[in-house]
Amino acid sequence: RLATDDTTRGTRLHKKTGRWQARIWKDNKEISLGYFDTQEEARAAYIAGYATLVVNELENQNATEKL
Repeated sequence: RLATDDTTRGTRLHKKTGRWQARIWKDNKEISLGYFDTQEEARAAYIAGYATLVVNELENQNATEKL
């Protein structure tokens, strides 16, 4: 497996289509965020998806603590 650095994390090149896939993992399950023409677009989608995931986790944690 190739090393992942901060510029490639959450993206991979789909060999059959030649497009870049953005993906995140939650609870050991892959969530595809879509396919993009450039790695930069895929990376932007990963960052947005990851940020949304973190915000949702924090909101769920805060809601649980208020109970």
